[in-house]
Amino acid sequence: MAATLSMSKRVFPFKRAFGIGVHLGSFLGSVLWLSLKNFLHCMGGRPSSLFIHGYSVLIRKRLERLGPTFIKLGQIVASRDDLLPDIVLQELKSLYSEIPSVSFDRIVETIEGSLGEPVEDLFESIEEKPLGSASIGQVHRAVTWDRATVCVKVVKPGVRELVLADITLLRRMGWCRHFLFPRLSLKNSDR
Repeated sequence: MAATLSMSKRVFPFKRAFGIGVHLGSFLGSVLWLSLKNFLHCMGGRPSSLFIHGYSVLIRKRLERLGPTFIKLGQIVASRDDLLPDIVLQELKSLYSEIPSVSFDRIVETIEGSLGEPVEDLFESIEEKPLGSASIGQVHRAVTWDRATVCVKVVKPGVRELVLADITLLRRMGWCRHFLFPRLSLKNSDR
């Protein structure tokens, strides 16, 4: 997943834009390949359900690789039954519960970096397998030294930097859109 950057690294918007471009290019290439395979299979008839399923899996995987901002976008689209076919929506709905987790070693580094102590001093035990993984964080069950069972929610490494870079990119895209397509500008009704 794209959210595996070190907490100390800054994600530059142009580098992020390049990464997004690479993912979009790869996605479009995959869609063209699937389209060609489907065309040859159906010889121009209706798209097969295998094609649509493959397409929806590609969308989900690309959103996961692009990181938390795009996962959230996929979750928002998944809540709209009027935008995409059901098979695509079902695949995007898996973004609510089936987000890949970050390795346990990275989580330990994040906990120790945030709390300033080794995990062994903080907890008697902590489960390596997360209870859940979301776009921004993941949760691990732990037992404190006074025998209390707790859930440790950890923000995934690099998420903050990725979201800030994406916000910067979106602002710049909005600025460019304003000058290239002024008729598409949103009007403020308070003025």
